[in-house]
Amino acid sequence: MKSVVPRSRSPLVVDQKEGMKVAFGRRLFQLMLAKNWNQSDLARSSGLGRDAISTYIRGRSYPEPVSKKKLADALGVRPEDLDPPSGGINETAESGSPLFELRQSSTDPSKVHVYVNRVVTIGTAAKIIDLLKEEAP
Repeated sequence: MKSVVPRSRSPLVVDQKEGMKVAFGRRLFQLMLAKNWNQSDLARSSGLGRDAISTYIRGRSYPEPVSKKKLADALGVRPEDLDPPSGGINETAESGSPLFELRQSSTDPSKVHVYVNRVVTIGTAAKIIDLLKEEAP
């Protein structure tokens, strides 16, 4: 089976600062999807650039307090709600949680490409395949 994870992907997060960015990006993405928004919707609602939203979601950057407040206001949550639950930072770096990369589809903004880099059992892989089959057009 051919790997779908680009070879240029960096390894699992190893330090707390990087873990915070990744965990924040995951949380931001979850909240954005809960509102059925794409990155452009969040950018418009928050007054931030779409490129900034993209870097936050990909875990490449952590927002300054002013930007974090704008994101929270747009999503209808408190700024501290954007941070992962306690332990989330260390879990990202140490628990073996998967490295995800989510890329919005250029042809359908309501969909994303998902890349997961993690060793799983055959049973888990089968479950993932079943979920993907359910999503097939």
